[in-house]
Amino acid sequence: MPIITITSDWSRSDYYLPSLKGKMFSVYLACKELNKIPVADLFNIVDISTTVKPFDISEACFILKNSYHHYPDGSIHLIAVESEPHDGIDMVVVKRKGHYFISPDDGRFALLFSVGE
Repeated sequence: MPIITITSDWSRSDYYLPSLKGKMFSVYLACKELNKIPVADLFNIVDISTTVKPFDISEACFILKNSYHHYPDGSIHLIAVESEPHDGIDMVVVKRKGHYFISPDDGRFALLFSVGE
């Protein structure tokens, strides 16, 4: 079962996190109905942290850097801190050491991965 993790500064008292999770399941079900994915490919969503200080990309990367390797290969990690679309900054997917990372391409991968890693 694929795992999708979320590291965010979204408080559990607001609607962002449950909205994202609901959308992810809605897209999954729509794809399943269109036979775009095998039925057995259900996924699990795990909150790595929802207590990152607001807009603190460094803290989010520190938490994820020290925890992602405990998840199985093929896991997908969303970095949802300061992740709203901005002009000139694209969302990217990076594959590293068997894991996938989705985040804005704004330099945070340099914080997440050590040089030479």
